[in-house]
Amino acid sequence: METKEKSKTGKIIIICLIVAILIVLLILFLNRKKENSVDASINYTEQYANKKSIDVIPLSNEHGMILSNYYDFTVNTKVKDKKLYYEVLIAPKETNKIDTKYLRTYLTDQNDNQISEVITYNALPNATIENNKVLYRGLVIPNSNNTEKQEVKNLRLRMWLDEEYPDNSMNFPFELSLNAYYVEDNYTIPESAPLSLKVNNTVMAPEEAATTIINTEGDGTLSCASSDETVATCSISGNNLTVYGHSYGEAIITITQAPGTIFAKSNSTEYSVSIPQLKLESEMTLSAESGVLFLGTDNTVTIVTNGDGEIKCVSSDEKVATCAIEEGALVVTPVATGNATITVSQTEGEKMLAPKDVIYTITDVKTPAATTIGNVDGLETTSYGKIYGGADPSNYLTFNNELWRIIGVYGDNIKIIRSTPYTSDQVFNNKGGSNAWDGSAIQEYLNNNYETIINDEASRSMVLEDATWYVGATIPQTDSTSAYNDAIKTEWKGKIGLITSFEYQFTSPSSCWANKGSEYNKKSCGKNNWLFTTVTNGGGSDGSWTMTPDDTKARSLRVHPSQFVDDNPVDSSLNVSPVVFLKKTVAVASGTGTQVDPYVIN
Repeated sequence: METKEKSKTGKIIIICLIVAILIVLLILFLNRKKENSVDASINYTEQYANKKSIDVIPLSNEHGMILSNYYDFTVNTKVKDKKLYYEVLIAPKETNKIDTKYLRTYLTDQNDNQISEVITYNALPNATIENNKVLYRGLVIPNSNNTEKQEVKNLRLRMWLDEEYPDNSMNFPFELSLNAYYVEDNYTIPESAPLSLKVNNTVMAPEEAATTIINTEGDGTLSCASSDETVATCSISGNNLTVYGHSYGEAIITITQAPGTIFAKSNSTEYSVSIPQLKLESEMTLSAESGVLFLGTDNTVTIVTNGDGEIKCVSSDEKVATCAIEEGALVVTPVATGNATITVSQTEGEKMLAPKDVIYTITDVKTPAATTIGNVDGLETTSYGKIYGGADPSNYLTFNNELWRIIGVYGDNIKIIRSTPYTSDQVFNNKGGSNAWDGSAIQEYLNNNYETIINDEASRSMVLEDATWYVGATIPQTDSTSAYNDAIKTEWKGKIGLITSFEYQFTSPSSCWANKGSEYNKKSCGKNNWLFTTVTNGGGSDGSWTMTPDDTKARSLRVHPSQFVDDNPVDSSLNVSPVVFLKKTVAVASGTGTQVDPYVIN
């Protein structure tokens, strides 16, 4: 009996101990709860206190983000000695009839500062409570001295329907509930949010822009960057990505979403941009659109183009002129007198489209004076060219509004001399100076007074300004051919000069060409030389300078008053009869070349 009583007593003691322990644990737990008290709740502003729905209508995101119809609420949190994670959950009422895949949410503070990006309702994270979505996640940090900390979060919710909602004719009430809950102490925000684009590539042209929608479940800030800003740049407004094209090439636009209140890590996606080099219409112009051509002379016209195709040409009348493209230039060859048009075209190239055709108009084709005069009687063929010889050939022409005479035709050019001396008082060079033509006083005199001597601008335009003159030294006692062979040993380039000694000899009858020095006078060669009368003004002077130096003395050669060539001191004052070459494009317009009917040139 005593044993049973002891056993019963032991059991009671054990039970009492267990109860006592439980009571102590309960007291400790209650004290801990009180020490670390937390609280989370939602209060609504007065106008929303009894509101259980928000009207939603189909809108663009741009307009939805500034809706005047919104839902204001406040989240109150309270902590003391531990950090607090909390979630604001949103759930539709069971009576809701809206398809939430079209529903958009946008959360800001009550000053409309953005908290999260525009997010599709269905893209919100699922909460641990069935049928609820996480609208917002927050963290409250306690005071450092473990005193109680209260925090108030004033939030504003805007909701609307996607523009593609099947029925956009009316407002739809969305019945909802909002609640705030703590989450576990060891709660961690999920990884990065899914991020995608409605369209992830584009082919565009320079200076164009393309826009696509960014799909995301996160609320972090969106940004973008281009791999090559010379090709394309970008910007983001809300959930819209806009790409701006600049130049040919390819670029990758990287869209990044920073960590937010919902997702802890950033995420990124890419948008490909391709700007192919489109073919643009090229341009083509000619350096001249028309011209007068001369038989025997090709006319070259520069072609200016940015195209890369083959350039071709065609003549409207190949009996008048033909054409060719040589080294990128148009070369027109006259065939006969008349007029024609040359059409220049270019094919499409690898980079550029074909330009518009351009036209070169041949307004006239003329026969050069050298060709016309070259067929006139009185010209003698010499080593130098065709030279007029005899007492008075028909070699007169009007030039500089004066009467000039043609010395000869040298290749494509005519050489002419003033029919009377320009001055009778000019030294060849200063005393003690050189007898060389280049740099002499007479050479400088003629060139310095060029525009005075030839004062008609139209006439100066006919002068060949870079003509080649033969100024090699010879001796006066030599024949015309030997004098020519000596002269060609030295060349000078210029626009105005004098006759040479060999030219004076060649302008006498051909039977006199072998005569030397004073033999001219003995055989009356000078009397039958028209050039003697021209340069000496009929013989009434001390003679006339040539541009030929003496080869053995420091003198220069002159046409002597006794009709032959001799040497003379360089500081002597003698006649000067200007000589010029005419351009090969000069043509004879009229006249027979006589003194009373001189050639008229243009």
